[in-house]
Amino acid sequence: PMTLKAREFSFTAWVRTVPQFVEGYILQKRAAKGEEGADMSCWGWFLHSNFGPQLHFAAHDYFPAESLDSDAISQLKVGLSVPRPFTPNEYALLTVVVREENVTFYQNDVLLEIKPLSRPV
Repeated sequence: PMTLKAREFSFTAWVRTVPQFVEGYILQKRAAKGEEGADMSCWGWFLHSNFGPQLHFAAHDYFPAESLDSDAISQLKVGLSVPRPFTPNEYALLTVVVREENVTFYQNDVLLEIKPLSRPV
């Protein structure tokens, strides 16, 4: 299994979506193997076509104890304060920088936002 023990890490990827794309992980470390919990992340870089990039993390804090309760928190999610739709059929260079206290999102050479984290990833 992959283990990250760093005060800061970042990922960069060229991303191009099709018009039918709605949402999905660019990169994800799943909280569990198999089907149950496959959509939950110890950490994951997520993209939504209407809301833009997000960081999903900490599913290991909640899984599997609350996995059967539909109202329970399954993981923490941090995204942009203002939705930023992702344009289909165009390449964009996306970057996420994760630090102990915040996450920073970039698209091409534009800083989208720095968001505080409630706890380290």
